[in-house]
Amino acid sequence: MNTLYLIEPKDVMASRQREREELGMDNEIEDDDDDQAQTVDKLDYKVFSLILLGALGDNVGSSGLMPLCLSPLAFQTFYTNANPPIMSQVAYKWISVLVALMVVPGTIVSPYIYNKLGLAGGCIMGNVITGIVTIFLLYIALAPASTATFGIFVALLYACFPFTVISQLSTGPMLETTSPPDKR
Repeated sequence: MNTLYLIEPKDVMASRQREREELGMDNEIEDDDDDQAQTVDKLDYKVFSLILLGALGDNVGSSGLMPLCLSPLAFQTFYTNANPPIMSQVAYKWISVLVALMVVPGTIVSPYIYNKLGLAGGCIMGNVITGIVTIFLLYIALAPASTATFGIFVALLYACFPFTVISQLSTGPMLETTSPPDKR
């Protein structure tokens, strides 16, 4: 379902128009982005470069949340340095496997966020929240290890991981909207 919204930008506009009709708003949405996607004849390399640079930074930041926060940070704080260990190796494995399930809420919520903030706005919001969460996770890991800090660490990681998904899913539609059909 979410892929349909993200592959074709006009699908997002169609869903936004349906929502407006359901609310009783009869005026049509002015969609400059959709019109631009249909009339773009030449690739704007500056915009293309900015989107790709942003996507690269986004992937480093969003993908870094797991290997940087969970692997060394949680493992050292709650297993290696804690005496006795608060987190078992089995719990660590389950946490790292189950965090993949947090992709699902991100894909469910992303169309609504893109409709409200736009693709670029959703990407920026996801990046900002991911950065703030990473800082909070670092501060939690710097606190003395306890079952409470471990629970807060895991809950915050799971609750905020969908925002990294929201920021990563917006790159494809942004590139599609700003490039001519023969360059996609």
